Amino acid sequence: MIYKLSMTVKVKYLKIS
Repeated sequence: MIYKLSMTVKVKYLKIS
């Protein structure tokens, strides 16, 4: 669960960047 959340956050951050 934590791994999936981290991945989602990373993707979101990359998209925002």
